[in-house]
Amino acid sequence: MPPLPAIIIRHIHLPSITPFHIAQSLQNHLVSQFLAYKASLSTPNPSAPPTPTILTFVPTPVYTTGRREHDAISKEQLAILKAPLSPLRKTSHNKYRNPEWAAVVPTLRGGQTTFHGPGQLVVYPILDLKPLPLSLPSAKSSSHSNHEVESPGGEQGSSNVPIYNLWPKGLSVRCYVHLLEQSTINTLAHWTLKGVRTSNPGVWEESGERKIAALGVHLRRNITSYGVGLNVATDLQWFDRIVACGLVGKGVVTMRDLGEEIGAWDAHHGGRGQHRELEDAGQAAEKEKGGEGRRPWLESLQRKNGVQLRGRLKPGIVAKTWAREFARGLVGEGGEECVVKVGIEDLDVPDTLLAAYKKETEPWRNDWEDEW
Repeated sequence: MPPLPAIIIRHIHLPSITPFHIAQSLQNHLVSQFLAYKASLSTPNPSAPPTPTILTFVPTPVYTTGRREHDAISKEQLAILKAPLSPLRKTSHNKYRNPEWAAVVPTLRGGQTTFHGPGQLVVYPILDLKPLPLSLPSAKSSSHSNHEVESPGGEQGSSNVPIYNLWPKGLSVRCYVHLLEQSTINTLAHWTLKGVRTSNPGVWEESGERKIAALGVHLRRNITSYGVGLNVATDLQWFDRIVACGLVGKGVVTMRDLGEEIGAWDAHHGGRGQHRELEDAGQAAEKEKGGEGRRPWLESLQRKNGVQLRGRLKPGIVAKTWAREFARGLVGEGGEECVVKVGIEDLDVPDTLLAAYKKETEPWRNDWEDEW
């Protein structure tokens, strides 16, 4: 494998159940840094480009609407969405299954109304799909560098230029959506679960009748926001109040329930079943190479029996796997090595936002994920 480019992709996983408005404010802060950078390009002293960041979190119950639905919800529908609901399972923060309430929040993403909440992993990549190749002039003069990488077109680029930065038109919206879907499909495969694309948006279980991950994105000046909502162990009662993503007659499913249906969590279930097959071209090429071409981190995830896989069904582990699959699809083979884990304190967020995050996530223990 050629030397990896020196691009860094930050991954922050918020360790507590987080109110949606806090996570949304954090996302907006990261997006604003990219927009400020782009605005600075027209000045004599442009600032350095921000680092691409993947924000993952598990939110408090919330229904989010797409940008075309803000005014389409009637008072009657709003009352239904905001009505209390008793959860199916008790948790450390709700031992007696007391009624819970969902907020209703308008967003700028595409798509229609969907639900986010405990048991669901929300993934928001924030990056520039068409970054300016500011480093390319120096790349030509650094032919003796030990960190050169080959672009898809065969050209050599400097180590501080993302591979997709060398593509003539950057990353198209269609390719980006495909990347989000494939990253999710590959992540499911680590748990022996089969995810597929259909004519409808999102990622579905194999029959195409139940959605396991919703998808909705927003772009401003080619800066991405929003992304994927992956049902890990979501209480699906919340979806009974809506036509999920506007698709009549279709259902939803979680990783936990799907694994139970196919016996993926049984003790005898090996880690290399037919659903284990990873589907992007790079991974297919590795498969042809045999064991020598496989990544150590991928091997460590695959060699698990069903009980071990079920034990790893936690948002933090699923988030880490998704981030690495995304980085590999974005940067190329070995891209998972570019992912750097960071905390909210590392993101240069305003003190007011940091204080609000700490205060509003205090009710949930750091070990709440163990209950899944």
